[in-house]
Amino acid sequence: MSILLLISLLVMFSAVLGLHYPTNISKKFFEKTRTALKSLESYLSNTVSTLKGQINTIHAKVKQLDKDMLSIPTDDSKDCQGPIIKTPNLYKYIPLTDNGIAMGNPVRQSIRFKVKANNDAHVALMSSNNPNDPLYEIVLGGWGNTQSAIRDRKQGASQLAVYRGRVLNSNEFRTFTIKWSNARIRVEDESGKKLMEWTDTTNPYTIRNIGICTGWGSTGIWSFPCQDCQVPIIKTPNLYKYIPLTDNGIAMGNPVRQSIRFKVKANNDAHVALMSSNNPNDPLYEIVLGGWYNTQSVIRDRKQGGHLAVYRGRVLNSNEFRTFTIKWSNARIRVEDESGKKLMEWTDTTNPYTIRNIGISTGWGSTGIWSFPCQDCQVPIIKTPNLYKYIPLTDNGIAMGNPVQQSIRFKVKANNDAHVALMSSNNPNDPLYEIVLGGWYNTQSVIRDRKQGGHLAVYRGRVLNSNEFRTFTIKWSNARIRVEDESGKKLMEWTDTTNPYTIRNIGISTGWGSTGIWSFPCQDCQVLIIKTPNLYKYMALLWEIQFDKVLGLVKANNDAHVA
Repeated sequence: MSILLLISLLVMFSAVLGLHYPTNISKKFFEKTRTALKSLESYLSNTVSTLKGQINTIHAKVKQLDKDMLSIPTDDSKDCQGPIIKTPNLYKYIPLTDNGIAMGNPVRQSIRFKVKANNDAHVALMSSNNPNDPLYEIVLGGWGNTQSAIRDRKQGASQLAVYRGRVLNSNEFRTFTIKWSNARIRVEDESGKKLMEWTDTTNPYTIRNIGICTGWGSTGIWSFPCQDCQVPIIKTPNLYKYIPLTDNGIAMGNPVRQSIRFKVKANNDAHVALMSSNNPNDPLYEIVLGGWYNTQSVIRDRKQGGHLAVYRGRVLNSNEFRTFTIKWSNARIRVEDESGKKLMEWTDTTNPYTIRNIGISTGWGSTGIWSFPCQDCQVPIIKTPNLYKYIPLTDNGIAMGNPVQQSIRFKVKANNDAHVALMSSNNPNDPLYEIVLGGWYNTQSVIRDRKQGGHLAVYRGRVLNSNEFRTFTIKWSNARIRVEDESGKKLMEWTDTTNPYTIRNIGISTGWGSTGIWSFPCQDCQVLIIKTPNLYKYMALLWEIQFDKVLGLVKANNDAHVA
C-alpha cells in the first residue's frame, strides 16, 4: 500500500472522528486521495469476497469430513467380531474353547454374544471341558420361544429363574450378556436390562468353559465379539502331573496352533507336554527344560522316555522369568530360547502324533510360575493342493464377520494360479466372483463373474513367487471389486452393473501344476481411522461400548476432546 494511500486513510479517519486537518491541501491532492480511496474500496471488497469464498470452502470441507467419517469402512460390525459358530438342531454342547475362544486366566466372569435362532438357544456354564460334568444351563427362548430359564444341570426339572417372553428371532441377531460371580448368575438383554438372576447357595461350581447348542427344531448362528486379552499366569506345584492349558482358558485354535511362546520362573524341571488329546495319559511328546538340577534339557517321545535331543546348560532361574518358544510342524519339534536361537530339535520319523493340547508341570523339588502372552490373534496358515477346488475360509476358523467384512488382506506363496472366490453362499457351486492371481504361467491376472468365466478385468505381469509370500488385498463394496498389491496399488477393478451378488464367504484354491501356502493376518479387530477437522463439534463413534475402557491412538497438535 503506497504512502499516498496511507495519508488518504488518515484524512478519511480524521473526517470521521471530527478532527481537523490542514486546509491548504490542493484540489489535485484530493483527487488523488479520492482515487486511492476507490482503490482501497475495491481492494477491501475483493478481500472480503475472497474470505467469504475461503469460509465457504472450509465449511464444505468440514461437511465432507463429517460424511467421510461416517462412510469409513470398518470391515466389520460396530463391535469387534470374533468367531461365528453354527449349531445344528442337536442338543449337544459345543465348548467355545474348541472354536478358538479363550476363557482367560483367571477365567472370565462374563460373556457377550449374539445369536440368531428360532427357539431353544442353550448356554452351558461348565465346570470342566466335558459337557457331562456339572454345569449350569441357561435356556434362551425355550418352549416355542415363550420362556427362558436358568437350571443347575442339563434338563434340570427345577427352573431356578424364569423370564416369560419372546427373546429370539430366526431372521435377526439378538444380543445377550451372561455374567457369573460369587455364585450369582445374571442374564441381560442387549440394553443391559436383567432378564434372569439366580444365586447358587448350596454348592457353586467354578466355571472353566462355556458350551452352546440349539435343538427342539431349531438351528443357531452365534457371533462372539472380541474379548479383552488376558495374560494367563499359571502356578505349577512340585508335582510331576501335567495341567492342560485348555483347563486354564488357553485355546489351542482351529486349526490347532503349531507353536507356543511362554515364560517360566522355576529352579529346575519345567516340563512341557505336546499332547495328542486332552488326556495326559495318552501319547505325547515331552520337553524337559532345566532337568538334572538345571544342567540339561531334553526332548522325549513319551513321559520319562529316552533322550531324543539334548541341550546341556543352565536355562532356568527361580528369581526371573526365562522365555522359550516351542514349535511343531511336519513331525518336527524345535525348542528356542528368547532370541529365537535353537536349543533342541528332533523329527519323529516313525509315528508322529497330531498335537491337540499342551500340558505343563514342575517337580523334583521345584515349583513354577508360567506366563503365557495373549495368543488370541493367531494367523491361520492354509495349504491348498494342486486341485482346482475352493476351500471356504470359514472351514478353517476364519470368521467373515457380521455383517460380512468388505475386504480381506492375505499373503500367498505359489508358482502360479492362486484363485480367490468371492462366494454368495458357503457352497462353491453357487454364484461367485473369481479372482485369478498369476494365471497363464504367472503372466496374467483376471477378474471373472463365475468360475472359468470371461475376463472382466485384466492385469498383465508376474505377481506370484513360489519361494516368497506376496501380499494382496481384495475389496468389494457397492458391486465394485478391487484387487491391490502390497503397497495398495490397484492391479484390477471391475463393477458388476447387472446383478451383483452379496458376498457371504471366501474360497481359495490353486491348480494348473501349482500348490499354495496362504497366510491370513488376524481379521477380527479392524482399526477405524477417523479424521476430525479444526471444529469443536463431537462426532459419534457409532460402535457399542462393551467394556469399561476404550483404547485408541490420536495424533494432534492440541485439544483432542473425548465426550
